[in-house]
Amino acid sequence: MKAALANRFWAFLLALALTAGALGCLLTVYPLPFSEPSLVCSLLAAALFGILVLPLRRGSELTLALCALALGYLLHRPETVRQIKSFLYDVSIFLDGVYHWGYFVFPGLKPGNTELPLCIYGCGLCLAVCRSVLRRRTSLVPILLAAPPVALCAMVQGKNPAAWAVACLLFGAGMLLLTSGARKNGALQGLRLTFGAALPVLVCVGALLLCNPQERYVDRSAPVREAILAKFRGGSGALSRYAFVPQVDRSRDLAALSGGEQPRMPVLTVTAPENGGVYLRGQDFDTYTGRGWTADPARSENFDGWGEEKGAFSVKTFAVQDLIYLPYYPGTGTILTGGALPNTGGTTSYTFPNRSQGSALPQEALEIYLSLPESTLGWAKGILPASADPATIEALVEGSAVYDLKTPQMPEGETDFVRWFWEQSDRGYCVHFASLATVLLRAAGIPARYVTGYRQEVSAGKPTVVTSQEAHAWAEYYDGERGCWKILEATPGREISADGSATAPEPDADRPHAETPAQEEPPAGSETAKAWLPVWLVLPGVALVLAARRALVRLVREGRKRRSPARKRILLLWQEAEDLSEATGKPIPDELLELAQRAKFSQHRITAMDAVPLETFCQECRERLQKAPFWKKLINRYLYVRD
Repeated sequence: MKAALANRFWAFLLALALTAGALGCLLTVYPLPFSEPSLVCSLLAAALFGILVLPLRRGSELTLALCALALGYLLHRPETVRQIKSFLYDVSIFLDGVYHWGYFVFPGLKPGNTELPLCIYGCGLCLAVCRSVLRRRTSLVPILLAAPPVALCAMVQGKNPAAWAVACLLFGAGMLLLTSGARKNGALQGLRLTFGAALPVLVCVGALLLCNPQERYVDRSAPVREAILAKFRGGSGALSRYAFVPQVDRSRDLAALSGGEQPRMPVLTVTAPENGGVYLRGQDFDTYTGRGWTADPARSENFDGWGEEKGAFSVKTFAVQDLIYLPYYPGTGTILTGGALPNTGGTTSYTFPNRSQGSALPQEALEIYLSLPESTLGWAKGILPASADPATIEALVEGSAVYDLKTPQMPEGETDFVRWFWEQSDRGYCVHFASLATVLLRAAGIPARYVTGYRQEVSAGKPTVVTSQEAHAWAEYYDGERGCWKILEATPGREISADGSATAPEPDADRPHAETPAQEEPPAGSETAKAWLPVWLVLPGVALVLAARRALVRLVREGRKRRSPARKRILLLWQEAEDLSEATGKPIPDELLELAQRAKFSQHRITAMDAVPLETFCQECRERLQKAPFWKKLINRYLYVRD
């Protein structure tokens, strides 16, 4: 009775651990709306139901029938269908922001809570774990069920799941994998191994998380992910189930940004008529709010180029983008709406004749590009030098801080992003420098706006792949003498020539921060170098856990045989003989089957000598296992513990 209760306790604990880990990873990476009390209560109810019903004689059939009835009832309800659609919409929208695939569109849907699909998934995973533990089934099913949330999290670089979720997931999965083989051999043996392995597994998980904190995570899977997605995109009709709807984002909440490496995914290829750095202009913003930037969707502007023709400028995107990315300057009639050219035609390939200048505006249209909140304007005028022109402001902003992609988020309580950056933060990346430059230009009476897009070094006439890591922000200021917008690049490590094109920077000994971290070799002992350390800890740790598990299983198994009477010893040996026979393909002699049947059903006297033939057979099978290939010997020794 005590063993049965202990087994149910471990089933309950492992079910909650694995389910909480899988759902926790998903919910701490994806911004899904859900009701936490509802989700927690449903998981507790599912785990309790599993440990009460599944041990019954027909528990599996009863559980399956009740789950089928409950699932049919839920899917018949419109609210469940709506929440499943909301889940698909929210996840696809989030992934579209990373990979630009497009997203699911459901006419008439108002996205809302997603707890019902999360509850259905979580309850199914809880019951799968309980079945694996209580019915002594394979752990493959719950492990496979836990894989989809982990895969979705792995697709998002730069946003790590919570440490507690990772710990729960590793503990639950590790315990299931380590004890699966022992549970198949016997419930009591599996229970003893579970008690023995719990503490080592917990210690290994804790050591792994302590030695590899999330702030030092280094994602080296980008090349593999890029190759897989390239093949995925190349398949005919691979994304036909997605419906693309252009959605232009007219606001940037800079105060909510937190630093980190961006995922390196291919976005487009660009072919330019000249060598050097090119800017692919996406969206400009006209209003500074203190926390970020917004763009008036009703604003219209002719961005047509004029002047000397440089040649053809071509762009080909890997997927349909929300915007048409423009060069400086397109030589055709180009009308910006709300600061951008929306991709209303859903095109993935376009070509522009490239001009040297463009986008002349009347004076009244420039007023919006001088506006600032009163508090920001007064502060900005106070830090400007007496003679403030674009070159002076560029140098001032560029030397204001160190370039660092890992710049933390603006603290709570701060109300002005650029002021916080200037006065308190000693580091920043393109959005910080571009925002500060735009604000100072406006304070100096120079029309300016904040622009986002891509920047890439290219060779004339050669297609160049632009990835998401080349996403960039910069400032544009209006040159009244030439009558056109010009780029002001204030991010350290980038320079602009007189005609507005980008050039590679020369090393500056006086400004060691002028180069980006990607151009520097990481020093010995740096965080990047230390990122390999946990790998060297994990491998010996896994080997140690497997060796300890093998020793514990053998100790429990041999102890049971040694303490058992002759009849029970023969039955235990028969279980081993069946397992070894299946592994080696050696058939069990009929006389051994008769011996096992006599030990189980007959009342005749059984002695210790009667077990010798079974022991001999098991030893012969183990000797045959020693002749197997090396990898099979490792599996038999450390996973199945057959020797």
